[in-house]
Order: sequence, then structure tokens, then C-alpha cells
Amino acid sequence: MKQCCKLGKRIILANMKGLNFFLNFFFPILITVAYSSPIFQPGNCNNIDDLINGDDAHKTKLISSFYKSYLNNEVVWGITQWAIFQSADLEKIISTIGDTRLAPISKHRQIMNFIDVYLQGYSSKLWFYCIRIEDWGYVAQYLKCIDPKFEGVCPNPWSGGMVEPHDLLATTISNIFFEGDCNTRDELIQGPSNETSLIHAFWEGHSEWEENTWNFFKLFYLDPISGVISNDAYSAQEKHAHIFLLIKDFLRAELEDNSWFTCLHIENWGTIADYLNCETGDKEYTCQLQTSLHQ
Repeated sequence: MKQCCKLGKRIILANMKGLNFFLNFFFPILITVAYSSPIFQPGNCNNIDDLINGDDAHKTKLISSFYKSYLNNEVVWGITQWAIFQSADLEKIISTIGDTRLAPISKHRQIMNFIDVYLQGYSSKLWFYCIRIEDWGYVAQYLKCIDPKFEGVCPNPWSGGMVEPHDLLATTISNIFFEGDCNTRDELIQGPSNETSLIHAFWEGHSEWEENTWNFFKLFYLDPISGVISNDAYSAQEKHAHIFLLIKDFLRAELEDNSWFTCLHIENWGTIADYLNCETGDKEYTCQLQTSLHQ
């Protein structure tokens, strides 16, 4: 019984840093979104063409809403989430809207295809589905209009005219409390290297790093790690072994406390410490909060 309680404490404390960060930075934004949004009616599928009509594709309701969602903090975009979307998929959507050869229904279908491909890299898609399209509705409604079989939703967007903040909080927090399962670690390096959960963990967390440290890591370690993941000549086990050695070498250069690195969160899985410990077979690597628990 005591062991069970201690294990529960370890899991909670090990993730407290991520929870504190969420509460301090993201939750106030979610609360603002929830209580500042005006009342909307569900998106009317009969007028979705209005969302992409206009002489300038950049000024259409759909495209303007994407930009507003990021610039006005209407939803919580991760740093790389917006950068990837803007540089590739958003440009394709703008080009599609401006293509006079396509009928509106063809444009909508292509737009949905671009969005589907983009979101395949993320297990949680709530932030995107809840992007508000001016006074029309939400992206989830837009996609549902295009494909009636679409199942994505923005939770309770019309419950009293507001998104319930506890729904958003519960969904976001559910991604924090994980203790890495070594039996599923292969999933962290599956797919194109830049879209893997492991690489995303580094990109999503690097905003908290010192700039010189990030530049050093990216050049000498992150790029080689991506290369290892992309190398089909390696088995999954060999990839993990090479990645472990690269990270171990980086941590050796960080002589001071490196819990800021080992506590990086890997979405829906665990932490970098958990990932490294899968290779060592013990608890050699810890987050700072985990370490203090054992003292």
C-alpha cells in the first residue's frame, strides 16, 4: 500500500512542473477565451461558401480567422504548431481558395484534406477544432459541413454561449500525467522524423531554454537525432541506442542541474527522463522534483 502511494506521489510530483507552467501561462488564456467569446449559433452549412469568398484569399473569413486565432491568443497554439501550419498548410489553403478553376465544393474538400494531413502529427487536436470563424462558428463545425462523418468537436461551444473552462482544463491536463511506458517507446520515433513525438517534445519545450543552449543543441544534437530517426538502416532498438548516446553526451556538457531538459514532456507518454531510463533499465535519470522526493 505504501509503495502504491509513493508511486502516485512520484507521478504527480514529476509532472508538477508541467502543470505549474500550464496553470501560470495557458490556463489564464483559456479562461479569457471561455468568458470573453460572444454567443454563437452553430455553423450554418448552407453558407460555408461565404467563408472562402472574396477577391483576396488572405482576407476571407476562414483565413482571417486562422491568423486572428494566433495573433490574438484566441486559442493556445504551440510555437512549432503555428510555424509549421503557416509555412506549409496555410499557404496551400490560401492558394486553393484563390484558384478560380475550382468550384467551391472542391475548394472545401481540398482545404479539409490539408487540415487532415496537418493534424495527423498531433494526438490532441482540440486547439485547432476550437478556432472561431468570426461570427459563423468553429473549425469543427466547418469540417463537419464538408464531411458529415467527421467526428471532431469543440467541447460545448454553445453551452450557454461559452466553452466551459473546466472541459478545456480537463482535456489539457489529461495530457500531463503520464509515466513513460517503455513498451510503447517505439511509437515516439515512428513516422517522418520532424513529426515524431520525440522531436516535437524538443521543439515544444525549447522556448524555455537559453538561446545559445538551444542553438547548440539543435545543431549538434537535434539534427543528428532527426537523422537517426530517418535512417531506415537502423532497427528501432538501434535508433533508441544512438539517440540515448547523443542525449547523454549533451547532458554531460550541461554540468549544472539539467532537470529543465529531463523534465521535457513527451505528449501523452511521459518525460525525456522516462525515455532515457528505458535504455538504462533503471531510474538513473530523473526530474528535479523526482530527485527531491528521494532525498
